[in-house]
Formats: sequence, C-alpha cells, structure tokens
Amino acid sequence: MRALEEADPAGERLGMAERVAASGGGEGKSDGAYLVERSRRLGEGLKGGLAAGYARMEDVPRGLPGWLGVAVSGGAFLLGWWTHDLGADGQVSLLAFPLLGLMGWNAAVVAATLLGLARPGDGSGWKRGLPRWLRAEPWSGGDGLADAVVGRAERDWEALEVERMAMWGKRLFHVGALMLAAGVVAGMYGRGLVRHYEAGWESTFLSQGAVSQLLGIVLGPASLVSGVAVPVVPPQGVLTSAAPWIHLWAASAGLFILLPRLVLLSMSGRSRPGWAGQLGEYAAAARRLAGGRVLVAQVLPVQCEPDSPLRDSLRAVLQHLWGGQVMVDFLNPVRYGGEDEALAGLGEAPSHLVLLLPLAVTPEDEVHGALRRGLGQWMERAPGSQGLAVLDAWSFESRLRGMPEAGRRLAERRAAWEKVLGSGWPLLVLDGEARRRPSQAAAALAAGCFGPGRGQADPA
Repeated sequence: MRALEEADPAGERLGMAERVAASGGGEGKSDGAYLVERSRRLGEGLKGGLAAGYARMEDVPRGLPGWLGVAVSGGAFLLGWWTHDLGADGQVSLLAFPLLGLMGWNAAVVAATLLGLARPGDGSGWKRGLPRWLRAEPWSGGDGLADAVVGRAERDWEALEVERMAMWGKRLFHVGALMLAAGVVAGMYGRGLVRHYEAGWESTFLSQGAVSQLLGIVLGPASLVSGVAVPVVPPQGVLTSAAPWIHLWAASAGLFILLPRLVLLSMSGRSRPGWAGQLGEYAAAARRLAGGRVLVAQVLPVQCEPDSPLRDSLRAVLQHLWGGQVMVDFLNPVRYGGEDEALAGLGEAPSHLVLLLPLAVTPEDEVHGALRRGLGQWMERAPGSQGLAVLDAWSFESRLRGMPEAGRRLAERRAAWEKVLGSGWPLLVLDGEARRRPSQAAAALAAGCFGPGRGQADPA
C-alpha cells in the first residue's frame, strides 16, 4: 500500500477520500497493527490490476518455519550430549578435555564479533539475498501502474525480509552455540552420576610444572567464581578423582561460552532493523490523514521550469523525507529579475517549502541569496515550518559528463551555492545518484539536517 500511495500521489487510482477514511480508528494500536488494518480497508476498494497486485502480495512467501529454531536448538543440545564423551574407559585427559575446543572456538567468534563492531560494514556477509524458493516469481497484470507498484513492493519486501532473516540467523547461531555447550555440560554430569571417572594427563613435551601452570591459567577464573580450588596436577601417568576438574570445566563453560553468547544474543535482539523507522514514518503520515492534517509541500522553482522527470524525482525524495502521504504542489516559476515581485505577492506561509534552483546557474547573493533570506523571514510566520533548498544538477552533470574535472567542478559549484544560500535551510543536490536512490538521499538529508538540536521539526 505504501508503494501504491507513493506511486499515485495525486490520488488518481486510489482517491484521497478513501485514504482518509481508511486512516481512522488507529487510537491505541501499535504502528504495525494499525497499518495492517488500514491496508486491509484500502485493499477492499482496489479494482482491476491493482486488486490483482494486492492479492499477489498477500500470497508472497514469508520467512522460515517456526519449528526450525526448535530443531536447531534441540539438535545442538543432543550433539553436545553425545559427541563429547568423557571417555569410555573411565579416564579423562586433563589436556584434551571435551570443552577445551568449544572454548577456543567461542573465543574466536567473540573476537570476530567485536572486530566487526569496531569496523562496521554493510552486513553483506549475512545479507546475500533470499533463497530462490522464497523469492516471488515475476508477475505482470497488464496494468502499468499495478506492475510498477508490485515490482517496488516485492523489492522492498525482499530487502526487509533479508534483513529480518539475517537478524534471526544471528540469534539462532548464538542459541545453537549455547545449547551445544549446555549439552556438553549436561552430558558430563549425566555420565558422572552413573560412572566413576578419574583424571590424568600424558604429554611428550610438557612437564608436570608446565601442565600445572597451563591449567591454572585456563581454570583460574572459574576457580575464583565457583570457589572450587584448582587441584594439584598429579605426576604423568597417575590418576586422580575427576570430580573437581569437571566442576571447574563446567564453570569455565559458563564464563567463557554461556555468558558471552548471552551478551551477543541480547545485542542481536536489541538491534533496530532499518524497516522499523520506515514503519513509524508511514504510520505517522497515515495518522495525520485521519486527523485531516494532509501535509502539503510547496515547491517554488526559480529560473527553471521543472519537467515531469524532475517533478517525479523531487516528489520521491520528499515522500521519503516527509512521509509517503505528502502532497507536492508546484508553484509558478520565478523568472530572473522577478524575485522582488514574488516576495511581495506571498500569502499565508506554508508548513513546508522547497526552493528549487538549477545548479548550472551561477549563484548571485543579491538575487538568489536575497530571495532565500526573504523566504526565510516569511516562513518564520508559521511555527515549526520547514524549508529546503534543492539544486537540480541534471543539466550541469550532463554538460560535464565524461570530463575528469567533473567531480571537482560539481563540488565547487555546490560550495558557491552554499555560501550564497546560507546555512538556514538544509541543501539537497538532486544529482543522478539522488534520482536513482531517493530513499538514501532523504535518509542522508534527514540525518544531517533534521537531527536533534538542529532547529528543525521531526521529519516524520
């Protein structure tokens, strides 16, 4: 439904009256429950290709079976129980204890996780895409708008599902490690209840003193926590009771496997997926409709006549920045020399104003700077209003395409505009990258210009 509303901002296929009517009744509901109910109401009124596309999205496969988590956890516990035996002959080697390998592997995983936190990446190692059997088959309903909406919705769904499954996979990975270690510890104590075990050691290269120092280092933390003293290491070939060694190795498993994994599991559970913020913004825009507060952003072109591709690109960025329900109203362009006349003819200040300027034009303080300052004073009449300056870079980029100095000249021209326009309003360069990825352009703009303490209202 979000893809449809953003693809049909004028309400030609999904009327604004229907959107407003479906937006009511969200008091006391979470954003997710509210949007599900609202989408159901809107879906009932769709016709033709849009109705078929809506039904298509309802049939898209979602997630993995719930029993998989139970199977992995139970399988890991059983693996730990059966594979790490204390020894069929009743003798346990102090240097080849079942948990030693697990502790080393766990230490490597924790180190890799901490390294990943210190040097964050894009998460591509976890996000290789959905398995083929979870992907939707290509679909076409013969309706151009419906096909575009379904294609956008499927791409959005796949990106969100990959992110959710990556987070779920990390948590299952840590749970599996926890259950594997728990199975080893439970197996040791289970076997120790019905059999008598003795501990000793053998080594070609280590002496009794070296073994004593090594075990003191490895088991020392567990000894401090549990209160069980590290026993005296017997001479090579001599056996002693394995009970205190089993207690210390079990306590070491708790310290070096269970606790770190619980911390990592908690961290993965608290991570906020990217779609959570999108959900809140979309719900906030829908709730505004329910209250009759349709957000209208007025666009004032200066020395340019925006064509349809420019209007669509700018509208997409504004919808990602201020919500999918924003209505974009393009005002009559201001010609060169008509700035004073335009300021004199201003009426009631809007809540959101976009000043659209061509990047290819050389900025002039007495023209463009004066207009921006005059508009800023006008906008101060509307408390909480937001202003945005947009530089259309299409013609400038086209002229410089292929030139080695293109990047430098683009940066110089932007710096000149920033100097003339001042720092009162955030500035967006609507270049090719912003046109291709409006959501990323809006996110970067919001993060840099609408954050706390920046003197702007919440973009949602």
